[in-house]
Amino acid sequence: MKLCNILITFSLGLLVVGTASAVPMQFNGHWYDEIRFSGTWEQANADANSRTHNSLQGHLATVTSAEENSFIYNNIFLQLSADNWSWLGGTDKGQEGVWEWVTGEAWSYSAWRSGEPNNVNNEDYLHMWYTGTWNDWTASAIAGTYIIEYEASDIPEPATFALMSLGLAGLGYRRKCKLTA
Repeated sequence: MKLCNILITFSLGLLVVGTASAVPMQFNGHWYDEIRFSGTWEQANADANSRTHNSLQGHLATVTSAEENSFIYNNIFLQLSADNWSWLGGTDKGQEGVWEWVTGEAWSYSAWRSGEPNNVNNEDYLHMWYTGTWNDWTASAIAGTYIIEYEASDIPEPATFALMSLGLAGLGYRRKCKLTA
């Protein structure tokens, strides 16, 4: 009976771990996080592209709706930010005034701060201000953070299935222990 109780506790723990949320936060099928990183936009972009979460490729965040901007600002930026601004995944370095996302998604939404983008000193890189609005910034500017986005997959990671299966097997064993007791 003691073995049954140990297995029950272990199984329930595995079920909880298997369904717990990760540090990055999920919204609208994507995962977001703020990375503390002191560097230029180009450096932050390279760093974001080198990261993965649950086997999902990272990139600087591409903000394509007011809801997404609000989520990032309220749940990522305000909760985690160690800086007054964070790099996002937009640039007009290819052609001045023609903003593009690093993923190639259509540029259909913007949250520019009043008077922006203004290209003062050849500003080609997008960042979010502490107000949730956007600004264009120079190639040499150094930010202390950037917002990373991971494209979500419809297929759960294998570890989730393994943990859940182990937990369910333990609960099945518990039931067997109760029936034979």
